[in-house]
Amino acid sequence: MSYLSYLECPACHKTYDPSKPWNICACGSPLLVRYDMERAKKDPELFDPGCSGLWRYHKMLPLLDMKNMVTLGEGDTPVLEMPREADYIGLRRLFVKDEGQNPSSSFKTRGAAVSISRLKELGVTDIIMDSGGNGAGAWAAYCKRGGITAHVYMTAKAVQANQKECGFIGGDINMCAGHTSILGRKVSEAIEEHPDWMDTRTMREPYRTEGKKTMGYEIAEQFHGQVPDVILFPTAGGVGVIGIHKAMEELMELGLVHKMPRFVSVQYEGCCPVVQAFERGAEHCEMWSGEMDVIPGGLSAPKAFADKLLLDILRETGGAAVAVSKEDTWRHWKYISEQEGFFTNPEGATTLAACEKLRRSGWLSGEESVLCVMTSNGIKYADLVDEVPKTI
Repeated sequence: MSYLSYLECPACHKTYDPSKPWNICACGSPLLVRYDMERAKKDPELFDPGCSGLWRYHKMLPLLDMKNMVTLGEGDTPVLEMPREADYIGLRRLFVKDEGQNPSSSFKTRGAAVSISRLKELGVTDIIMDSGGNGAGAWAAYCKRGGITAHVYMTAKAVQANQKECGFIGGDINMCAGHTSILGRKVSEAIEEHPDWMDTRTMREPYRTEGKKTMGYEIAEQFHGQVPDVILFPTAGGVGVIGIHKAMEELMELGLVHKMPRFVSVQYEGCCPVVQAFERGAEHCEMWSGEMDVIPGGLSAPKAFADKLLLDILRETGGAAVAVSKEDTWRHWKYISEQEGFFTNPEGATTLAACEKLRRSGWLSGEESVLCVMTSNGIKYADLVDEVPKTI
């Protein structure tokens, strides 16, 4: 059972019938899923103990019939305290949420699981998307699992593990030179030729966000309703921040959470359109036109499609947008590996570098409880690391 009610545009507030597959609002804004909150408030067992992983929240997810669920066991990723890294930065309490323990080793599996399940239920047979790497692997896997054909355009700059993952899973995988703005053009051209293919690029359909919001539901449960003061998320398209924020809004309305965390988007200095827009006080990002100078992997989006929605969240929650260097990212990536035994991804390590930067500036006092989301497993990035044990 789901309390799914309707789809809504957060910009113009036009509503849409959820029984049909929709992409974006007529005004150009992303759509969000809304639920019958009055019924949900009266449910004594809103989170189903009979389901595992993220699907225990199925009443607050858009799938109407659980027989259409497409799953590989996603969700239930741990929150871990990092005391040595906290001391290194100057924080009282620092936590990480390890999304690398998901199937396909990244947080992208959440969006793929929920979106593919709902699109399958709506009768969609083909999806098309672009990806910097982890998303391609996740969507290729879940489409195979759900019997949907995936047409994926993936940058050839993606780390080797993601390229090999997609190649081994198979499907219509198209490797392209250049960054994600070039991929976006190729996807748009393909959609013109195949208008029946569902556009599932970031925030172009409403259900990926629902999968990502389950991180927020889990965080609330893992902190027993006392959610962290600050949540940092490495940001490209922004759907992670948007999803967790949506979860917190719903949980506050349900009376299960009583404060909204401050959200921080983190990007590399070599590709930081969200940071630049935030600092200018702008409602929208400008397309990144400079050289894309990032550690190979994610965070290479030249512009977030849902930029206004993302920037509004950062400002309304008293949050921030921070750009960090590759050098500081690498230093924290190495430090948390050596000192905590936690091998994460460089994108996740950007949030640690951002914590240090915010602590030095005084934006973080050091007394807050801080949560950094680690978006994938470090093993996927092993080719970037030179250190290997000596042979004896």
